[in-house]
Amino acid sequence: MPENTGTFSINGLSTRLGYDRRSLSKWLRDVQPAGTENGFPVFRLEDAQAAISRALQKTKRGSMARERLINLQAEKLAFQIAALKGEFVAVADVERDTAALVVQAKRVLEDGPRSLAPQVVGVSIPEAEKLLAEWVHDALSRLHRDPLGTVSAAPAPAPVSAPQFTVVTEH
Repeated sequence: MPENTGTFSINGLSTRLGYDRRSLSKWLRDVQPAGTENGFPVFRLEDAQAAISRALQKTKRGSMARERLINLQAEKLAFQIAALKGEFVAVADVERDTAALVVQAKRVLEDGPRSLAPQVVGVSIPEAEKLLAEWVHDALSRLHRDPLGTVSAAPAPAPVSAPQFTVVTEH
């Protein structure tokens, strides 16, 4: 290893820089040697360091891509597990229930003017406000007990909560 010329063999670079000889050989494959010594190529230290830096950057990008792939696979697996556990609701079910909810709300709210008009005519403003507030409370209570309009017209003995839809967010 001739120190005075500033060139090093693969073994010399391995000793000086602390990298494995096989890795250095791979990284320096595309680098033009500065010459040969005893039939073996020798490289300038600056050229070797530049090639090593490029190789390590490629490895880093590859590691980042590999890490992203692993994260995506883990996320996909989490969704599959949640689907198997029944934590997701089919889009068709959500669309059907939402449409039923809108129809029921329309049905309940359209009943208001017909039932309230005769009661409000001729009463004072505070009494009209009280009647309207009571009607809104009753209408919202009916929607709470039967949000989809699936229970019969008879009042329910106990309030039934709205259907629960689980939303999973990214961690």
